[in-house]
Amino acid sequence: SWEPLRCGWAGTDELRRAFCSWLVRSPLFEYVVSRLAENWHVLHDPFTPSWGEPYAEIAERMLAAATDARDGAEGHEAVLVSHQLPIWTVRRFVEGRPLWHRPDRRQCGLASLTSLTWQGPDLVTVTYTEPAGLAGRRPGFGA
Repeated sequence: SWEPLRCGWAGTDELRRAFCSWLVRSPLFEYVVSRLAENWHVLHDPFTPSWGEPYAEIAERMLAAATDARDGAEGHEAVLVSHQLPIWTVRRFVEGRPLWHRPDRRQCGLASLTSLTWQGPDLVTVTYTEPAGLAGRRPGFGA
């Protein structure tokens, strides 16, 4: 048996309505809530990373770095190294996809390459490769 349960939420009214206006009271729900209670404060806004730098700022910063590298290496190649989140965020930005995402679904394996290719000032392709193949993959570690 179940009954509607109002959810406590630190986010905006819009987020409250979208994500937890009514929840089901059940042993599973109570278990999940009890396990998440200590981290609930970082779950209030799924569109902003938990440390507070908005995805749009990450994308702008990374694209500016890539553009500077492109300009500085004109006629040659440039290699930039970063962590998964900034790489995945700028990739989603240039592909026109929403910036927020599930970290466990990133296409960004160990020793992988995400390439941005320009012709003049125009970005023409985004490619992803894993030169290390299976050696660079760790099942269950997409984030």
